[in-house]
Amino acid sequence: MSNYYVTTSIPYVNGDPHIGHALEFIMADVLARSARQRGDKVLFSTGTDEHGTKVAQKAESLGKTAQNYADEMSKQFVVLAKQLNVSNDRFIRTTDKAHEQRAQLIWKALEEDIYKAKYIGWYDVKQEEFVPETQADPARMQPDHPQAYQKLEEENYFFKLSKYTDQIREAI
Repeated sequence: MSNYYVTTSIPYVNGDPHIGHALEFIMADVLARSARQRGDKVLFSTGTDEHGTKVAQKAESLGKTAQNYADEMSKQFVVLAKQLNVSNDRFIRTTDKAHEQRAQLIWKALEEDIYKAKYIGWYDVKQEEFVPETQADPARMQPDHPQAYQKLEEENYFFKLSKYTDQIREAI
């Protein structure tokens, strides 16, 4: 018997669950159930990501606090998993105290490899990601574009992945 961990992505709660979420839940459930039938010890986790610009914007547009909005929307994902008879062991919300505590433990364990630095780049709110200038759509760099990137400059935390280059190469 071996340990088997299955997780889904954690969707943002800025919109209702849809067929793509259902498909992902079902595919992860198939993996978990198959591993259980083999006799593996399985931990199957899913949940919702309740942070991010889109979530805050959606809550504000509805005249709600981000937390109240996240509470309402997260329930819809719980209901979807139950309706699909998904066999997840955990449903994690990124605003839960337990999640925050675990994240702090991981942070503490990795603290010597984390550093703070300034980051400047084009941010795509719709995709919730920074876009490298070499891959950015020049039209979306213009402020009058309906889906214009935002030029952001912020202090951020980075992980010293380069410190582990040799171990990564050996593992590959």
